[in-house]
Amino acid sequence: MSLSDEMLTLIAQSPTMMLAVGSGKALEDILNKGIATADELAETIDEAVEAWPSRIDIVARMFDDYRLSVDNAARIMNSANLAASRAASILADASLSNDKAYSILTNANLAAGRTQAILYAWPTPIDGKLADILTRGASDASITANTTITGVNRYRSLSVASGVTLTVDGQPGAIIAYSVSNSGTIDKTKTGGAGGAPGATGSGPGGAGGGGLIIFAGTLTNGGAIQALGAAGTAGSTVAASGPGGGGGNGAFVRVGADAAGKGGDGAIPDTIGVGKVNGGGGGGGYLYRGGPGGDSTYTSYADYASLADDIKKAAVDWVLVNAWAKTPTTTKAFPSAYGSGGGGGVAYDGYASGGGGGGGGGEAVVLCVSLNNTGTISANGGNGGNGGAEGTNDGGGGGGGGGIVYVLYKALVNLGTLSAAGGTYGTGDYNGAAGSAGTAKAVAI
Repeated sequence: MSLSDEMLTLIAQSPTMMLAVGSGKALEDILNKGIATADELAETIDEAVEAWPSRIDIVARMFDDYRLSVDNAARIMNSANLAASRAASILADASLSNDKAYSILTNANLAAGRTQAILYAWPTPIDGKLADILTRGASDASITANTTITGVNRYRSLSVASGVTLTVDGQPGAIIAYSVSNSGTIDKTKTGGAGGAPGATGSGPGGAGGGGLIIFAGTLTNGGAIQALGAAGTAGSTVAASGPGGGGGNGAFVRVGADAAGKGGDGAIPDTIGVGKVNGGGGGGGYLYRGGPGGDSTYTSYADYASLADDIKKAAVDWVLVNAWAKTPTTTKAFPSAYGSGGGGGVAYDGYASGGGGGGGGGEAVVLCVSLNNTGTISANGGNGGNGGAEGTNDGGGGGGGGGIVYVLYKALVNLGTLSAAGGTYGTGDYNGAAGSAGTAKAVAI
């Protein structure tokens, strides 16, 4: 039944009447007949939702009404008269279908910056509807042979078979998916701080720091291993020249509050140790020359886990806007680039010592998901220190890399499984290095 122009005018102007009628067709007719503009309708809708937030389901059903075209729904949503937070709450409401919400958000009448603002204001950092919308149109991938991907990759569903490794290269490496099912290994390459150079050929280089891995997923089922590990330091052997070990490259982490990566262990020997830092292990020393120090790290800190999750969501949103929806806002947020620091290089002293390299610090793995079913491991362990060589009687082992940071942020928990940010073991020799200490491994409901 068509409403009179007088009634349509009243609906356009009165939040109470708009909610009482609750008709998407009325919105369509108001716009098509020129009774009110999209801006004017947006203002009335904003007033209605502000005054009666518990009735947002009525507004959501109006937008879901098949008689309200996607073009006109997008025009209303595009208006600054409707607060982005209220637009997001309407789109997120269960009374508006995922199909219609997706169609509105991807419509050309909803500008890039406005689309971004609405998705940034989504009521939660992640839920099933948001994960669905952001992965619509993405391909399914079933990894049945060892495969390498680089940078940010988006899937509808991603599965990794048992015995198979999916290597994630680039810094950071990120996966956006509606569902991830891993029975094999998802391995982040060691793109952290570089390992320190050896004092000379034959002493051990330090291990590289672990890289950063981010997974944004509706559901995560992991029965295998997801890891961002530091590299082991290389063992010493024999040398024909002398020199101190080089320092490891620095790392960088995102953290919440006072959470921290572990400290790398010192490399042997007394008086010439390679100092372990946060979180690279020190290189093995030897008699006169000093082992290289492990790389140090900086932190970008968040006040709470919800704030970290929200930044991950924003990065996923912006990547999808630009790369999948052909919408480019004025500014965009990248995924955080977190990584461990490198281990120090082992000393070389011809005739006396060939030190082992320090282990690289563990990297950082951040998982943001709706449902977590982890019966495997998610880890950012430090690399082991390299053993001292066989040059003399002062061959020192490298220190183990410190553990990195693992955050698993979820809404629903099925199984927690094992989360690990262990320090690497020390390298042995005429003098042993020291083990790295553990970092942070936490699962938090958001």
